[in-house]
Order: sequence, then structure tokens, then C-alpha cells
Amino acid sequence: MTPTIPFGTAGFAGPSTFTYYDLLSDGDDIVSRPGTLKLAAGSQLRGAILKFDPATGNVTVPAVETDCNCILAISANATAADVPCLVYVGGKFKADAVIWPGALNHALITDALRKVDMQLESVVFTDGSLVKTVPTQAEAEGAKKVIEENLAAEKAEKKTAEEAAAAIPPRDSPWAYLSVEQMQKDPGLATIHDRKNEEAAAEKTAEGKKPDPNKQQDSGKPPQHDPHTPNKPGGKGGD
Repeated sequence: MTPTIPFGTAGFAGPSTFTYYDLLSDGDDIVSRPGTLKLAAGSQLRGAILKFDPATGNVTVPAVETDCNCILAISANATAADVPCLVYVGGKFKADAVIWPGALNHALITDALRKVDMQLESVVFTDGSLVKTVPTQAEAEGAKKVIEENLAAEKAEKKTAEEAAAAIPPRDSPWAYLSVEQMQKDPGLATIHDRKNEEAAAEKTAEGKKPDPNKQQDSGKPPQHDPHTPNKPGGKGGD
């Protein structure tokens, strides 16, 4: 799995070794605070809307909408003990990327976050559909359908890859089994060929070179005139 370094945290990595999650809607213009995810909160993923106590630094699961005042910046697991965590306490976030707490009302949560300078913004997709802070049933079902389709596609791709891998027989490097003379004079003997595909390609090429019986073939020689055959109208006839 590709490691991730969320905005608002320090980190160093080489090129193409980390990616950003689509959670923030305003670049890195956010405010973050360190805290402690309490045992009762269990395991929480990045983007979860939680309750932050600025006096103690404790982070817990909100019981009511007015408790919501932070968003978890990095996934944390407190199922065994309290763990350090980082939360966002200010900034603009995508409404389709946050994780809503339980069955609490989305609109009231959005309002509670707005009061502590945390904005949840709706998202317009390229197909024109809109993800609102309170999705309709049809929108929710459509989103779940996308996930199901992607899961089915991944399963099919995995099966195809496994079948392709199983078709390759186990073998060592042929180079180690060449004689010294073969290594010097004919090293190509160690080349691993895809015989099946090579034969199919050769057959296809040969098919393309077969003469068309319905097409007159060009012998490369100039056409010969039969003196006993009359020319076309306007010309002289044969002797």
C-alpha cells in the first residue's frame, strides 16, 4: 500500500512515494492540533468527524451534533489503549470525503462545524451530479453502486492475473544451463519465448500474405498484346 502524508503534517519522502487524500477543499489552509484518541473511540479513519476537548486534548466520538468540532487528520487505532492523534480544528473540507458520526443529522453537524470555523463544502462531479451535506437516498444508492461495480471489476482483474500467472510453468534461468561453447557462440538459446503468441502472430502474418484468388496478380512483366485480338474502339485491328 502506498504511504500517505496528509496536509498539515511534516513528512519527507522521495518522488512518487506518497499521495494526498481528497479531504481538503482549500489546499493546505487548515489549522491542526495534537490530541489523544481515547480508548472508547476505538479505531477511527482519517476524515472522521469527532469531538475535541481543547482543555484536555482528548478526542472522542460525539454523542450529539453540537459535540462535533474537529476532523481526524490521520487514521488512529485506540482499540487497545489511548493513542496520540492529530485533528483539524479549522479549514475547508469536502462533504463527500468526511466520515459522518453514527446517525447524527448531517445538516446540524455542518452547522456545528461552521460555528468553529470549519466549512463543509458540497462537491460537483464532472458528470454534473452534486454531493450534498445531506445526500438523498438515490444519491446514496448511486454511490454504493459505484463501489460494488469497482469491486466486481477488481475481482475480475485479479482472477485474470492469477490465471495468467498460473499458465507460466516454474523454471530456472536457462542461461545457467548453457555450455560454455553455447554461451559464447549462441547465447540466444537461453531466450525465453512466448511460443503460443509467437506462432499465432506468425500465422496472422502468413494469412495477410496469401494471394487473393479474386484479385489478378501482377507478374512484374509488361502486358503482352495478342495480334489476333482487336484493339479497343478507336485503335487498329489485328492483321
